[in-house]
Amino acid sequence: MGIGAVLIKLKANLLDNAKLWKGEVEERKSETIETLKVEGISFGAINRSGQ
Repeated sequence: MGIGAVLIKLKANLLDNAKLWKGEVEERKSETIETLKVEGISFGAINRSGQ
């Protein structure tokens, strides 16, 4: 199994689109998690801001 990580920085004018996408994923959280499991994908987050 491979391991990878991606850190992205959004352009300021794309933040609203990212928030809309985040809302969609949160509304369909159980479906999202099941799809990731079926595809063999796992993910995690690291808070790099120290908060």
